[in-house]
Amino acid sequence: MEEHDFGKNKPRDVEYALSKRNSRRHYAFDKKISHSLLESIIGDCTLPSHFGESSTIWIIDAEKALDSGHDPIKGLYFNWINIVAQGGKENLAKTAFRSLVGSHKSEKEKNLPPHYLVCAMEDSHRYRSEDTAFGRYEVNYSLVGMAAGFHNRLLHTTAEGIDSCIHGVLNERVYKNILSLGEEVSIPLVSPLGYSPQEHTYWEKKVRGICHAEVRKSPTDILFDCDCGSVNEAEEELNSLLSWVIKGPSAGNGQPWRFYQDGQALHLAVSLEGKRIYRKNHLMEMDAGIAMETISMLSRGIWDIGAFKPKDDRQVYIATFERAAGR
Repeated sequence: MEEHDFGKNKPRDVEYALSKRNSRRHYAFDKKISHSLLESIIGDCTLPSHFGESSTIWIIDAEKALDSGHDPIKGLYFNWINIVAQGGKENLAKTAFRSLVGSHKSEKEKNLPPHYLVCAMEDSHRYRSEDTAFGRYEVNYSLVGMAAGFHNRLLHTTAEGIDSCIHGVLNERVYKNILSLGEEVSIPLVSPLGYSPQEHTYWEKKVRGICHAEVRKSPTDILFDCDCGSVNEAEEELNSLLSWVIKGPSAGNGQPWRFYQDGQALHLAVSLEGKRIYRKNHLMEMDAGIAMETISMLSRGIWDIGAFKPKDDRQVYIATFERAAGR
């Protein structure tokens, strides 16, 4: 097996991790991740500060949490019921979720994550207001930068053969109680960590079907010129970068990224057309951070907040990537 040192963020290692990334929901509870490997994943516990945010990541050991009277899987029930449920089908969704992951407190359940990667950040966010087709929208830049760092750490876990699944709408109180965190912090992202069976289970296939997980946009579906016209054929390097971006996760597999080519600059906006709960919880900004981190790791580029404004009022601008001439 080829070795990959993701800690150095070499492009080939990033590409390897992205190609192996696959959101999983079944885990071997009794197959723990080694302490040394967990330590290498969280590093110094502080995520990079891209736009002024201050974020810390924690790893919860599910068995230790249970011993202290807390069941960490309960923090994810909220995610399932509110995002996957359609119309009046909450009870059906709850039943399906319990069938999918069960409860850590049941001795019969062996398909639960043994660890959780949790991101906590200071509850003082940086916003920019935009008028959109959906009303006044507050772009939360703190979440953009935080999600970029979280994605980086999860790709590290993937490169090490560890499975995960990002959850962006959850019951924060469950994890605050486990970690003894106060009201001054928020927990925007959590991901189970563990080892999954080689094949997707029946319920995993059902969930992937609901989210159309196998359906991915092409680079030209998310690339436009500054007049909102589609770019039929991107240059080779840009096409390659966007091909890796679309392999990354997004809320409900919405793939909201919209890139605008402007000379050597590349403006990133996100579509707000997903579910209302996505806008309410600023999931599109977190999706933007994930895309930005992918491009940055593959091209060593820097993003800046500029003044670009999409002509489509269903979108909001996030940041601009300035490519070096000839790249």
